[in-house]
Amino acid sequence: MTAESFIDSSNTEVATVDKAGLVTTIRRGETTMLARYEGAYAASTIVSMGDRGGFAWNNPPAFNKVDELVYAKLQRVKVLPSELCSDADFVRRVYIDVTGLPPEPEVVRAFLADKRDTRAKRDELIDKLVGSPDYVEQWTNKWADLLEVNRKFLGDVGAKALRDYIRKAVAENKPYDKFAYEVLTAKGSNAAIGAQNIHWKDEGAFTGETSAAQLLALGIKHVIIGHSERRQYFGETDDTVNLRLKMALENGFTPICCVGEVLEEREAGMTDDVLRRQCMRAFHAVSNKKAAKLVVAYEPVWAIGTGLTPTVGDVEQIHRFIRDSLIARFKGEGARIRILYGGSVKPSNARELMAVANVNGALVGGASLKAADFLAIARGCP
Repeated sequence: MTAESFIDSSNTEVATVDKAGLVTTIRRGETTMLARYEGAYAASTIVSMGDRGGFAWNNPPAFNKVDELVYAKLQRVKVLPSELCSDADFVRRVYIDVTGLPPEPEVVRAFLADKRDTRAKRDELIDKLVGSPDYVEQWTNKWADLLEVNRKFLGDVGAKALRDYIRKAVAENKPYDKFAYEVLTAKGSNAAIGAQNIHWKDEGAFTGETSAAQLLALGIKHVIIGHSERRQYFGETDDTVNLRLKMALENGFTPICCVGEVLEEREAGMTDDVLRRQCMRAFHAVSNKKAAKLVVAYEPVWAIGTGLTPTVGDVEQIHRFIRDSLIARFKGEGARIRILYGGSVKPSNARELMAVANVNGALVGGASLKAADFLAIARGCP
């Protein structure tokens, strides 16, 4: 049975175990032994203290649960607690332990000049530091280091998202057991999968189309609707865009509704009229509440694959027009709807475009097929 078991020491400098299961202590210290056999686990702590003859425990005053736990451990390992440190040592050590920063000279002087009972002023100082901005930053960094929160493994967006979660948990004083549970059971990604179309009927004889049920079964979160190529090659109209949009919203998807003018419409000075018509018909009978999930993407169709490029001024003017149209249609909710730019976004222009007012992201086409280019664009987005 021993030969079939797995037995290990958490600290091989204190104790080791051989193939026969014999545990040997090497020096003073503490280790935990783990034994596993056919799916069953057991663990036990070994404290190796050598000869501690003559040790006598004197019960020191315990002011809280932490004191009780510390004293229980010291008694087990037969170590007497040290004397109470001086006020000068305390203020320095507590600042470094709690915030990672040394106290300012005036803080030390004020603490030493305080003639109140030392326990009262120490408790007050700890209460002041715990939860402070420096405390939150210190423990956010500690947890981030422990959980290896870095761009190498998570990318820029993922690293920021996880660090923001940790900072929020620390600031809210989330209990450690709940925090650890959430970290260990976390799943999902900061990337979502989208589809390029959705049909407006739940089911029926619509060969080649994709139903909402099929997309839901695949875990789809976003749906592109009314893309310029759908309009150009597959007969998509403003009215079918509206039907698809409402089906997407009814099933909880985030619809990315595309609008934009072709070259002939631009040259004829019809850009505003085209965008107004597309928005009015696409959003017909969509409530303000449901519009909260809506995303709009502006595609200057005349610029896609033609070598022509709108100026930053053009983009700003058109996105302002779309924003005004959304506010006119959805009131305050229209001010919060994201508007993406989708006209030949590349690493060379992404940062400049993303800095334009009312440009809230990018709908990336050909550049998304090259991982290096797409990553460069993502890093260029604020």
